Amino acid sequence: MKKKFILAASVISIGLLGACSQTEKPEATESTAEAKEKTDVTEPKKWKDLTEVNDLIEGPQSAKEFISMFDEAFNSNVEIEFNQRIKEEDLAPIEYYYYGEATSLDVALHDLPIKVKGKSIEKDFRNISLLSYIISDEQSKVLDGVDLPDADPTTYNEQKYWNPPTDRQKQAIKYMQYLLNDLDIEISEGKGELKGYSYQAGGKKAEEVDEFIEDSKIARNEARDAAITPEIKEVVKDNFEYFDKILNNDYFYKERNADPNDPMFDEGKEDVWLTEEIKSEVEKRADEIEALMPTKSSDLDQDLGNVVGEMRAGFEYENGGDIYIPHRILYGLHAGMNGYRYVERDENGRKRLDPEGNWTVSFTDEEIGYKDPFNDF
Repeated sequence: MKKKFILAASVISIGLLGACSQTEKPEATESTAEAKEKTDVTEPKKWKDLTEVNDLIEGPQSAKEFISMFDEAFNSNVEIEFNQRIKEEDLAPIEYYYYGEATSLDVALHDLPIKVKGKSIEKDFRNISLLSYIISDEQSKVLDGVDLPDADPTTYNEQKYWNPPTDRQKQAIKYMQYLLNDLDIEISEGKGELKGYSYQAGGKKAEEVDEFIEDSKIARNEARDAAITPEIKEVVKDNFEYFDKILNNDYFYKERNADPNDPMFDEGKEDVWLTEEIKSEVEKRADEIEALMPTKSSDLDQDLGNVVGEMRAGFEYENGGDIYIPHRILYGLHAGMNGYRYVERDENGRKRLDPEGNWTVSFTDEEIGYKDPFNDF
């Protein structure tokens, strides 16, 4: 079966942005009285924008700008314009547009990053981030079980073979629209009627979003657990141990502890460890991992895909290769699947390489036994 893995999207365009420059929102169906009754304040509303302006980062420079920008992206007349054009043009499903906007939203939220303080608004921004993740995660399922033609991808339209958008993705998009609408009205002087899904706006249906996110998390974890076969566990363990042995050998130990002026750092000596034997072995191992994909978990596919991608790219210094990335991801997978925990010292008392964090999307910090030191401040 020929299958591709959708890991991320840097540029998404289906020709709708230009057609949807109007900022009007669809007319509300609830009366003002009904909306007010459903959005009585139940949470404290004081909040602060702690975002620090950085002109080097493109995009919104404040929480208000962020909400205003993406409320327009999700709640302008996109679907009206789409439905008018879909019969005339070969467009991807409307959910693909929202997937692109969710990806852009996540980048804008975390690049600067946008920071807010306040009991209610922090809950809303957390939900925005998690809804964005769900929309993107569900997009990866469009190729589940799909056989693509064994031909040059430029010769056919892959979208014609996609599975329909999932109900979970559609619902996540709706909640994102409602939440952005309410926050735009509450903090960005937007117009319209409250839908009742924002804590900051006192929404009585805000907990419904929490429940949806929690249900999505449970479903995602169940899919992950079902995908972790004994064979995958063994391959993850074996490959982690392979890279761990390399990164804790004499060369890398000395590199981590040497003076920067040491001759071992002279130009041209960066890849002395990377022998033809290692290159050949890494290529073989990449084949073994890829043979196990796709799994039944999009999260696991993303982690394994990122490992294979780095292995395929090679570890040459000149090409920006990085052996540490697959090691870190495999560490998290090995810890989550097999219960492995970091051992600080080897049998000779030398300090071993610390993976320093959770580099997977499949497991939480708690599941791999990682404690973020910054959480103590």
